[in-house]
Amino acid sequence: MLALFIGSLPSLLFFQDPPAVESSRPEDEIAFEVILEGSEAPTLAFTVKEWDDYTGFYRGLHGIDDEAVFINRMLADILQTLGLRLNFYKELSDVEARAAEILRKLENGQSFDRMVRTYSENMQSRQFGGSMGRIAPAMLYYPVNHLLFVTEEGSWTPAMHTPHGIEICYVDKRGGDPHSLDQWVESRSILLVFMPQQNLNAQRRSEIFRKIRLRPHSDRFRRILPPALQDPPPHEFGPEETAPVGNPGVPLKQKSDLDSRNDKVIVNGKVVDG
Repeated sequence: MLALFIGSLPSLLFFQDPPAVESSRPEDEIAFEVILEGSEAPTLAFTVKEWDDYTGFYRGLHGIDDEAVFINRMLADILQTLGLRLNFYKELSDVEARAAEILRKLENGQSFDRMVRTYSENMQSRQFGGSMGRIAPAMLYYPVNHLLFVTEEGSWTPAMHTPHGIEICYVDKRGGDPHSLDQWVESRSILLVFMPQQNLNAQRRSEIFRKIRLRPHSDRFRRILPPALQDPPPHEFGPEETAPVGNPGVPLKQKSDLDSRNDKVIVNGKVVDG
């Protein structure tokens, strides 16, 4: 799926994003807007804080060997959720209202187990109390991959927009090293789907993802977001320099000596035969 977003990389340097640092920026500062091309869906704003929280969580768990691959993996996780959220925007308000009602009942003392049996639309897990089993980081999808691991044992998450609908999860137990990929949680989930029997197959999901466009709000995100997805395209790149979405094998125009090193073996700063 990543190839849908990445295309060919003009230069790995283009995608480098330094780790977030503490700042006085407002929490609602927008990183980029997500647009579903050809759809009546409104644009969806994704904040700098949401980006930094998600990428920062994984930066804190392990070293990043390849910055370009890391950034695009994070972006693919995020867009998988946001693209489907936009696709089902007409159904969203009803699902959000039902999730808010469940949260009110939990806050008023109703048991999570009862909420699962009453409301969850995941028929398979509902018969097992909504059990998700033992989950490790990166096993699932955005934002569950993050919020499950910052929720205290014995607590539930906020209502989370996911590729399947809206989920509320309860953390029963935590274990492993909380500062590494070895950590895990045992959790239960209430799932409210966007539409009953929505049954989106891989082809339909791929069609939705190909319609996603991004409108960055700062130079930082113009640098790190794939040029082919940006609307409008960045001035520094053109058709010869950005492979079409879904066709990463299209040759790119080389603008610098750095580009000539793409897909080559580098030893002591020199290109050698593979």
